[in-house]
Amino acid sequence: MPRPISVYGSSKLAGEKAVLSSFPAAAIARTAVLYGWNPIEGKENFVTWSLKKLRAGEKVTMFKDQRISPTLADDLASVLLGIADSDASGIYHVSGPDCLDRVACGKLIAQVFGLDEGLVVPVRSDSLSLPAKRPAYSCLDVSKVEKLLNRKMMPFEAGLRKMKEQEGKKR
Repeated sequence: MPRPISVYGSSKLAGEKAVLSSFPAAAIARTAVLYGWNPIEGKENFVTWSLKKLRAGEKVTMFKDQRISPTLADDLASVLLGIADSDASGIYHVSGPDCLDRVACGKLIAQVFGLDEGLVVPVRSDSLSLPAKRPAYSCLDVSKVEKLLNRKMMPFEAGLRKMKEQEGKKR
């Protein structure tokens, strides 16, 4: 059961309710923490931001008290097309299957790209003044969409490896 803690989360939930009240047969995809290469200059996500800092030898602060389900944008796009091609309705969680704290994510980014894990610095989220509250646990259960499409969602490490492979081809 969703329990939004910010205006952003409340507006997303209100949007879902509005869609379902107007179109009960609609399919809604909830996703979380998108990452991947972005062709739009200056548009970073937590993985590309981390890579930029780690490659510059800079420390990367990551929250040790937030658990997330990182989602490779490429995998999300593929699954959304699959949902659109099905006769599915209702709400589907479409994210990576992992439930990781951000420190584990940072260390995995460093490992996969051969960078210094020691630059990943664990901090508590309340140690920084963020403009909006974020939930400590925002992992999603993807079993419903995996069953619908008879496929597994891409784990974070596999998504990072795909990004590493793509990077060599995009230059």
